[in-house]
Amino acid sequence: MYLSHNLIEAVQLGALAHVVVDGDWDDDLMAQVQAPGPIPV
Repeated sequence: MYLSHNLIEAVQLGALAHVVVDGDWDDDLMAQVQAPGPIPV
């Protein structure tokens, strides 16, 4: 993800952004599908 220098500078100077999201919560992408285990090498 690339950010313009002006946007980065605006945030450093205290600019705020408010994002409002409407809808039902869906945690399918965040649900753990398998228990953690050893990392295969």
